[in-house]
Amino acid sequence: MRTLFTAVLVFIVVVLVATTRYPAEAQGTLSASTSFNYQGVLTTDGAPASGSFDLRFILYTAATGGSQVGASLLREDVTVNRGLFVVALDFGDIFDGDARFLEIAVRQGGSTGEFTILSPRQELTSVPMAIFSQNSVNSQNSVNSQNSVNSQNSVNSENSVTSESTNALREQPIAETAPTSGQVLKWNGTAWTPAADNDTTYSAGSGLSRSGTTFSVNFSANGSSSLVARSDHNHLGTTWRGDVGYTALWVENQSTVSGASGVVGISVAANGLSGRSTSGNGVNAVSTSGNGVNASSSTGTGVRGVSGADNSVGVWGRNASGGWGGYFEGRVTVAGTLSKSGGSFLIDHPLDPANRYLSHSFVESPDMMNVYNGNVVLDANGRAEVILPDYFEALNIEYRYQLTPIGGAGPNLHIAEEIVDNRFAIAGGSAGLKVSWQVTGIRNDPWARDNRIIVEQEKIPAEQGTFLYPGADPDAPLRPQTTPAESVPMVPASSGATVDVPAPADATR
Repeated sequence: MRTLFTAVLVFIVVVLVATTRYPAEAQGTLSASTSFNYQGVLTTDGAPASGSFDLRFILYTAATGGSQVGASLLREDVTVNRGLFVVALDFGDIFDGDARFLEIAVRQGGSTGEFTILSPRQELTSVPMAIFSQNSVNSQNSVNSQNSVNSQNSVNSENSVTSESTNALREQPIAETAPTSGQVLKWNGTAWTPAADNDTTYSAGSGLSRSGTTFSVNFSANGSSSLVARSDHNHLGTTWRGDVGYTALWVENQSTVSGASGVVGISVAANGLSGRSTSGNGVNAVSTSGNGVNASSSTGTGVRGVSGADNSVGVWGRNASGGWGGYFEGRVTVAGTLSKSGGSFLIDHPLDPANRYLSHSFVESPDMMNVYNGNVVLDANGRAEVILPDYFEALNIEYRYQLTPIGGAGPNLHIAEEIVDNRFAIAGGSAGLKVSWQVTGIRNDPWARDNRIIVEQEKIPAEQGTFLYPGADPDAPLRPQTTPAESVPMVPASSGATVDVPAPADATR
């Protein structure tokens, strides 16, 4: 508590007003009460205090040191409003004309901690009593008539008290001119004088404007709100809608720090960032050197693309410079038909893995064909039985066979029994002859039956006269892409200028 009021010590202002009490039956002799009201101003760190405080009052015979006079008075939970407080004090009949100095100590209300003693002590001086009564009262020091009392040091009218404490502020005189409505006391260099509260020395800072004593905020752009947002405000649940002609929301981060972001979207269970468009790109992302879109997930889907239109594309990747249009690390699942111009595997060359690659082309067929093969040795009767997987007949139809003898001729080698119960028999060879066999079947699972490859088909009218691959003619028209629109130049809402967007950089493996 001591640290709370250390800056207050020189800011205490004391106004002492003596009051009198009158017994209802008093008509002749009047006696002055020993109680008085104490009014003060309490500040903390230079600002007016407000709240509940405990105040302790002790009288001394000197400004410093001296002896205590009377008892200590404790006033608990005193209400302080914008620095002002008033308490009633009564030290008893101890004012005998000698100097008295009031020491004040303070602590937070409702606490039991130590008090902070304020300095300096305040000297208490006596003031004449202001009295009025219906009947005149004569005493040694005053002459009285109805509703007024005159004394040696003051002239008093009904309900008024005049003393040194009300004639001065900080020991400076107050003008006798009575203030009018709206006026305040202002220091004119020699006295406190009533004057209009129309100080126009204020100036409006950045973002503000002033007219007389009224300040206004200079709002930018459109909108109807007249509230100034806090620095930690948010716009959760807010919708902006309108036709601005260019970009509705433009966020730009000019930081060169790696990993910095222009926009970050985070969500616990919903979408972190969503984009939607009726005809253009729902989300348009462009980068000159980094990733146009960088998405990741710890347990869910990193990137998900969905399209609801026939002959459209859920996820579209393109490299116009001959690099990779798409690159995957890990397993890839295609729940549908995979169409391609060509295909192969690509591995490090087994004979020189550090310096060379090895590729093999896919085996193509107009049918959805499955291939099974193996080697078998004929028994003493020149026969062998080949057992196929137990799912073979459930998966395949239209079986085809090939037999190749190894180590000798087999002119009579043949399929003795076709596939039944997922097995077939070979016969017609010599005992111990090794035979290489191959069986193929056409897929007959439900998906394959509903999605047979159309080997030959006509081009749709929009694609006729165009080519998937132009061959040796670089000017041959390519097939129109039934894909989302290309990335378009982005324009800030505050500018009509176009921001050039360079072509995406080549992807690297």
